[in-house]
Amino acid sequence: MALVLPIINTCNQNCRFCSAAGRAEKTELKDLFDLIDSEKESVTISGGEPILSENLPAIIKHIKQRGLFCELQTNGVLLSNIDLARKLTEAKVDLFNVNFPSHLLKIADKLTRTSGYHQYRLAGILNLLKLRASVRLTHVITRQNYRHLLAYINFVAKKLSSIKFIQFSFVKATGRADVDIKQIPSYKIVSPFLKKALAKSQENGIDFIVDHIPMCCLGRFAQKHVDYKKIISGADRRYAAIEKQKIAQCRHCKYFNFCPGVRKDHLKVFGDRIFK
Repeated sequence: MALVLPIINTCNQNCRFCSAAGRAEKTELKDLFDLIDSEKESVTISGGEPILSENLPAIIKHIKQRGLFCELQTNGVLLSNIDLARKLTEAKVDLFNVNFPSHLLKIADKLTRTSGYHQYRLAGILNLLKLRASVRLTHVITRQNYRHLLAYINFVAKKLSSIKFIQFSFVKATGRADVDIKQIPSYKIVSPFLKKALAKSQENGIDFIVDHIPMCCLGRFAQKHVDYKKIISGADRRYAAIEKQKIAQCRHCKYFNFCPGVRKDHLKVFGDRIFK
């Protein structure tokens, strides 16, 4: 299991679905180095927006000196500066994980609550692709964007054709979404839209993984769930067990032995009526 390392609490966006909002983390450089030194395989640099941290270059350097895989989570906005994008690419970041909540300007602005930034995020992704960086998109599924999942895939396949991997993450009921629960759609209404988008991803040669929505909602793509992959690979599943739990409806599910169940924060907000 990779070390997720939040290095800054501030961000240049105000995303409605942000699960990190309000999270208190130690961001002193010595503390961060100590955490990196305890890791043996992989470090995911997170935030806030980690590119805003003046410590980012030193942290990347330390990760690479330790011989660890380095993933950088970012909203991509600041990477519209080609010189900065090149600097981070040359620093040997192994994977840029870019939050890309919608291909549509109006929806992107509503979700991020930062009008006009969509063009910079898109330019940042294009800069990374131009520099031949390894890029994956993270698409957080919310009430505002789930109906556009198929069009999202068509956009990526046409305009960002070098993207070969997308993570679809159902919105968590934590952080800002815990306050604004209207961001959270039901599994039932999302499922058919998501399955069509996954089929289109497969058709276009775009690999994908899905998280935070129960495995039984994915149809023939259930084996592309994060938890399924962890179980069959023998990976550490403690984090999933902390976040999720089985409910009565899970008892007769064919994925019972491969799925940790429903997110606890969803159950806390909606009860088991969120999943009928």
